[in-house]
Amino acid sequence: MMQTWPQQPQYKKVAEVLRERILHGDYIVNEIPSLRRLASKMGVSHIVARKAVEALIKDDLLVQYPNGRLMPKVPRHRAGREGLRVAFLAPAFDSQYMSMVRLGAQIVAAESSSLLRPMDYVHWNDLVIEEALNSFDGVILLASTEEIPPNVLDALSEASTCLMTVDYDLTARGIPCLSLFRASNIRHLLDHLQSLGHHHVDCLNTQPICQETAARIEFWRQGTQERKMQGSLINDPVRSYERPIVRAYEVVSRRLDNGETFGTAVFCPNESTANGAMRAFSEHGLEVGRDISVCAVGDFGGARYSTPSLTSLQMPDVAALLRPCFEWIKSKKQKWSGPLLVKPQETVLFIGESTGKAFSSGN
Repeated sequence: MMQTWPQQPQYKKVAEVLRERILHGDYIVNEIPSLRRLASKMGVSHIVARKAVEALIKDDLLVQYPNGRLMPKVPRHRAGREGLRVAFLAPAFDSQYMSMVRLGAQIVAAESSSLLRPMDYVHWNDLVIEEALNSFDGVILLASTEEIPPNVLDALSEASTCLMTVDYDLTARGIPCLSLFRASNIRHLLDHLQSLGHHHVDCLNTQPICQETAARIEFWRQGTQERKMQGSLINDPVRSYERPIVRAYEVVSRRLDNGETFGTAVFCPNESTANGAMRAFSEHGLEVGRDISVCAVGDFGGARYSTPSLTSLQMPDVAALLRPCFEWIKSKKQKWSGPLLVKPQETVLFIGESTGKAFSSGN
């Protein structure tokens, strides 16, 4: 059935749809359909599809080879455009953490007039990963919590494109890694709790165990021991692609319903777990910041705006940390110059309403 377009001529509307797709990188990994298939997909005649393609060729957005194959010419056709095509490769699971990193990458891409293409993968052998490594000038990779199989590790190590991971250390394979938080800075949270008189700090984790989460738990363990604090690890991680905030709420609620207690303070390796825990404490009549203190690594960027505001290590300026990555991609150099593990110069401790003086009566 032929599609009815709201405006005439039809070919201009078809050209606009194609223009938007080209400018957003839709055809970097997906081929532009032939004229016949394009006409069928758009619900227009072959003549209309041809006129739309001719208009885009005239605008220097498309090139047509003698065999009829169509290829996009963006972003390299634009005057003043760097011509960088960067894939933002992340697990097919939306989280505020991923959104914060993606926003930082988008800011830098806009500054350098580059094209950033978000791409999701469902598993480590997803063809999307191979397409990204083979089709883009650079790839920013957020790893899932599932273990990377050896064949994928080899593919990442041998990739000809500029590849940087975020919060997943593959520096032993020569791949630069952006570490947004220094796990050792958890000491600032413990120092703050100690200054408030806390001597029993539990750790609640519901995030799947990965490199970063494991490091944060270990620094909590070391930090409490060094400060002669007591503390128990309450570790009930969800599976990959499940929600830690829900599990945290359930774990805390169940423990309180069963009459189990917590220390005077609870450390959470990520903000999502802390939010779930605080809600459960509140529903059970405990005032967070008075009856029990909660703190976390603020990897969602929303600690200041929760109720109560969450004492946390603040998310660094992701854009500032990613700028060297884009410069590297622009340089076309095969190897990263400088330390492979990129870390923020300093970590800011935000003291919110969720921590207060130790409540001696317990909970």
